[in-house]
Amino acid sequence: MLAGVHGSESYLKWYSYIEHEQTKEAFSYFVGLAATQPSYTFQPGAHGKVEDFRFYDKGNQQPFAFTVAKGWLRFYFRPPAVRSDRYSFSEIKSAFDEAEQHTEDEEWTVPLRSIADVKRLWSILALS
Repeated sequence: MLAGVHGSESYLKWYSYIEHEQTKEAFSYFVGLAATQPSYTFQPGAHGKVEDFRFYDKGNQQPFAFTVAKGWLRFYFRPPAVRSDRYSFSEIKSAFDEAEQHTEDEEWTVPLRSIADVKRLWSILALS
């Protein structure tokens, strides 16, 4: 378990909550990628009762987050990312059939079930 990291207990709790081995592997891979990004900080947070992992940029905006379910991770493009014109929902939808656009919240969501899904998303994000 990580020591000295804000919310480190959440990593083990959420890893243990996931039931599918492929999704556990995707979670571990994604957390590792996120932890190595110099342009973003990454930490657990909560929005009401919903707990999530949040990406903060150097301007302290939250362009991305993801939540954990028993069989998948749900990645969120938050309003700062959606409004940035850096990303195209049509590109995301062509890479992920199950991607959804939530216009009322200015969010897009992408389910991730495997390391291959995380890699495909990471190439779209172009964070590294």
